[in-house]
Amino acid sequence: MIFKMLKKLIPSYYLADIYALTIKDLKALEVDILFFDLDNTLDPFYNKVPSLETTTFIQNFLANDIKVFVLSNNHQKRIKTYCESLHIPYLFHCYKPFKHKINKFIIHNGFSRANILLVGDQILTDIICANSLKIKSLLVEPYVKTDLKKTMINRFIDKKIRKKMKEKGLLKSINEN
Repeated sequence: MIFKMLKKLIPSYYLADIYALTIKDLKALEVDILFFDLDNTLDPFYNKVPSLETTTFIQNFLANDIKVFVLSNNHQKRIKTYCESLHIPYLFHCYKPFKHKINKFIIHNGFSRANILLVGDQILTDIICANSLKIKSLLVEPYVKTDLKKTMINRFIDKKIRKKMKEKGLLKSINEN
């Protein structure tokens, strides 16, 4: 029982730098659908619109027939402004780590779970959600070291879990495929 719970914390893959994720990596994993967390994954939580680096990064995936979505726990106004700048669809108020809303989205769109990669910066929300959905996950380092107050407790716990995972060699680089 405890082992099963702990297993939900382990990401499929890890990258320190989100921008190191390549088309080649996705093709090797047969991934053609990317679910990105927004705040501190794609950009800092205080960026209202995507950075040039993020825009180029996302456009590269779209140009290579990779479907891109932003799935965030944040409110619609925050997500809408950001995603409309990128011309990509989004889901807001996802309530990660709970899988219900994202699961309905996957089923409604007829997506194959084998072809989805969820990319996020938090173990306690993004990675647990991906594992509960039985989809691949990629844990990245937070974009910036500062956080919203509501994220600070999760981040404190997350740092301790990451440290243990690194010590035990449980973080497998996506580039190892």
